[in-house]
Amino acid sequence: MGGIPDEVVKVWEKLTGPALTQAGEALAQMTGLFVSIQNAGARQVPWPALSGILALEHPEADALYGVQLDANGLFEATILLLFTEESARRLVSVLMGEDIPLPLDGMGESALGEVGNVTGTAFLNVFANAFHRRWEPSPPKVRHGSLDALAAGLWPEAAQHATVLISEAIFTIRAQAIDGYVAVIPRVGPGGIPV
Repeated sequence: MGGIPDEVVKVWEKLTGPALTQAGEALAQMTGLFVSIQNAGARQVPWPALSGILALEHPEADALYGVQLDANGLFEATILLLFTEESARRLVSVLMGEDIPLPLDGMGESALGEVGNVTGTAFLNVFANAFHRRWEPSPPKVRHGSLDALAAGLWPEAAQHATVLISEAIFTIRAQAIDGYVAVIPRVGPGGIPV
């Protein structure tokens, strides 16, 4: 479906849990806090269906925060860590130990970017090790807006043709559960084949 090789989908389903566990351990090491990230479900969906899923699961959310990492190696893709505004605010607040208002300021966006960097890099490392191939991230970019606005920052074909590997992730920090999503969006060339 959508040009993602079956072997990548199978590895995604199998290794999403371990990748989130590794990301939680890396965040715990970075922050000195107990951090756990659990997989609440991994699936493959067409990009256009993603906004429907988010709207159904979070009808109150007008906008999202996204942390984008572009990946090269195994195949070209974007790793996009997505949070509702409230989830992003709660995550940054618990990490910084104080109540942070919306919209996030530069320091809040920096903290969120580091969460995305650590989480996205853990995913890339787990996949790279499974396939014995290099898969390296770009520096993170924090973006804010609707899912369509976030898509506009990707490549043009993403909103029409991409199939997305998505995992719902539950971040538990200081006894607070905060939900987010990790999406892998392959860059596809002619015929829907990942490049």
